Amino acid sequence: ASMLIDMGSEVHVFEMLDQIIPGSDPEAARMLQRQLQKRGVKFNVGVGVEAPRIGDSVTIPFGEDSVDVDVVLVSVGRGPATDDVGLDKTSAKVDRGFVEVDPSTMMTAEQGLYAVGDIVAGTPQLAHVGFAEGIAAVTHIATGETAPVNYQAVPRVTYTHPEVAEVGMTADQAQEAGIEVETTKHAFNGVGRAIIIGQNQGFVKVVAEKDGPIIGASVVGPQAGEMIHELMYSVGWEALPTEAAAFVHAHPTLSEAVGETLLSSAGRSLH
Repeated sequence: ASMLIDMGSEVHVFEMLDQIIPGSDPEAARMLQRQLQKRGVKFNVGVGVEAPRIGDSVTIPFGEDSVDVDVVLVSVGRGPATDDVGLDKTSAKVDRGFVEVDPSTMMTAEQGLYAVGDIVAGTPQLAHVGFAEGIAAVTHIATGETAPVNYQAVPRVTYTHPEVAEVGMTADQAQEAGIEVETTKHAFNGVGRAIIIGQNQGFVKVVAEKDGPIIGASVVGPQAGEMIHELMYSVGWEALPTEAAAFVHAHPTLSEAVGETLLSSAGRSLH
């Protein structure tokens, strides 16, 4: 939608769940939706669609309304392609096409048979996750040592304009897990570099256990996919806010938004 609206198309987005990019921080999703709406994208959230009617154009019925379009892009995820590859002749356990593995080695129940990437049951279907799982498998094959992937510290990036990047748990997910959290946020409209480049919409948010380590973070804004990696280390190393906030960020940079958020999380906000 972000790309097509920039190319001059009229774009309608239908999302059956209650927010776009489900599973993301709700505030981050709302910020992205607002920015895309300003550029002309039309959203229908919490709405299911019926089978399209195809004539001179394609009619998409939804609720008591409909919209005529030229092209429909169905983007509801993807399934594993593991049929007819011989897994039924092994001891590997398969659930609806997804292969179950030992997460410490990526080995299946069949000795010496490994699975990585999108076909692995219960892991994110992301290219960089597949790479990391491949490294874990090869490490075990070559050395017998385990090198498990820290899935909690895997960054997730939505490559829109503005970008949305997240790592770890959202505040809602933490609370559902019974974890008491504190959240802090710093907006890009207070960051000099963001003002200079004219992209000052968005924010950095940090989620930390109350009196404990950083367990999640979200970035909405320019180069969010690059900036999330500093916060990835904080989550992966279970850094306390005071530890993560102890480093100086260059000025003027977009990363100052991360530094300001960490300072705020440590109780030492400057702005």
